[in-house]
Amino acid sequence: MDAFDPGFNLQATMQGLLNAGHSVFAMNMLGCGTNDDLIVGTYGNLAIGYYVAAAVEAMNYWDVTGEFNEYDMVGLSGGGWTTEILAALDPRVTTSFADAGSMPGIAFIDPFSGFPAEYTLSSYYGIAGFLDHYIMDSYGSGRTHIQILNYNDDCCFGPAEWGPTLQGYYGETWDQYVANYANNIAAALTAISPSPYQLIVDMVATQHQISTYAQSLILSTLGGSSSSPAPSARNRQLTRTSRFR
Repeated sequence: MDAFDPGFNLQATMQGLLNAGHSVFAMNMLGCGTNDDLIVGTYGNLAIGYYVAAAVEAMNYWDVTGEFNEYDMVGLSGGGWTTEILAALDPRVTTSFADAGSMPGIAFIDPFSGFPAEYTLSSYYGIAGFLDHYIMDSYGSGRTHIQILNYNDDCCFGPAEWGPTLQGYYGETWDQYVANYANNIAAALTAISPSPYQLIVDMVATQHQISTYAQSLILSTLGGSSSSPAPSARNRQLTRTSRFR
C-alpha cells in the first residue's frame, strides 16, 4: 500500500494543517511498503516500542528544545493504529485522531483473520485491548481522542469488512456493534474521568481515506480554517451525551 496515494488525502490533510499555521512531522508507519509482520517477527514482545519510537524520540527532542507546547497526532489506517497506541502510552499526545485505525474484538476471531501481526500480539493485547487503548487515549486533563470509522471504507473496519462472518459471530450488525462499544467506552470514561472521547462515523469518505469532512473536523478541533465543507449532519457522532443513530 502506497501511504501517499492521492486517494488517501494524506497530503491534502498535511497541507491543510500547514496552511492553518501548524507544524507537521510526517512519518510512514514502521514497515510500510514492505512487510510489517517482519517487525513483530524480529522484535517479538518489544515490537510495539519500535512502532512508536520515531514519534517518541521526536517529542523527546522537542521537549529539550522547547519548540512546541502541545503535541497532537493524526493517522490513517496503520497510522491510525499507531496514533491509538502512542496516545495511550504517552500522555504528552494531547489531541489524537485515528481514522480507520482499528476496531475492538475482531482481530483474534477465527476464521476472520489476516490482520497484520501488530494487531494480534497477544502478549501485548492480553494486558490492554483496543477498548482499553481508546480509554487511555482520551484520559487526562485537556486530552481528547477522536476515532473515525468510514462507512464506505473499501479496506478496513467498515460495514463491508464486517460482513456476514462477524455479524453471525456477534449477532449484531456493524451499526449495532459500533454503537454498543462506543457507549461502553463513554460509560467507562464517565466513571473514570470526564474525558472527551468521540466516535465519528464518516459518511463523506468514499474509500479508505481522510475525507474532506475529517480534514475539516481536524482543523476545527485543533484550530485553523479550511476550504473543506463544514461538518455535515450526515455524519454520525457518538459522545457521552449523544446516541449513535
